[in-house]
Amino acid sequence: MKEHPTLFRGEMVRALLNTKVGSWPAEPINPDLPFKWQTRRPVKDQIVHRLINGNDGLYYDADCIHPGREIPCKWRKGDVLWVKETFGVHKGCPARKISNIGPGWICYQADGGGMCPPSLIKRWRPSIFMPRRFHRIALELMEDPEPQRVNEISEQDAKAEGVLYPTQPFSGDPYRLSFRLLWDSIHGKYPSSFLSAPWVWKLSFKRIK
Repeated sequence: MKEHPTLFRGEMVRALLNTKVGSWPAEPINPDLPFKWQTRRPVKDQIVHRLINGNDGLYYDADCIHPGREIPCKWRKGDVLWVKETFGVHKGCPARKISNIGPGWICYQADGGGMCPPSLIKRWRPSIFMPRRFHRIALELMEDPEPQRVNEISEQDAKAEGVLYPTQPFSGDPYRLSFRLLWDSIHGKYPSSFLSAPWVWKLSFKRIK
């Protein structure tokens, strides 16, 4: 078992915090939320030939001409992800260096203005800079990651990503559309956009902290 940092935006953090911590399956505050969550991360070296599922539990990029190239994946079933999110330091904190600040002085942007009014925060710090001791969410991978095209996501899987139901009525798959909009807001342009169909790792997990 390995532990990995992972970045989450406020939408997913708020979705995860809506679930009570406990035994599996966790008791949801909102019963409509899934017990098994998902997230998708880009495959570092995109597949250019064919995806081959090897008998050794690994995946390969190969065809009848090109020899198999292993598609490396740093995650495995049972690994733990600790979530890095946008955070800030309370203005009353006497320490100046982040290394000297205790968790009690930390506010989280995903909690909204009710829990951490902007007037009480020195400044918001990007999630990538969050030290491990400030994390409040940990996730355990329930399955080995699976490679797939990002636009192959189903409506049910999009819901498990924690995206919000669209406020504007329309026909089709509402959660899938919300996921597409969120994906493009992060990854944006070709070749990483939703319609470009890049390969991603599908990670399924439960919250353990």
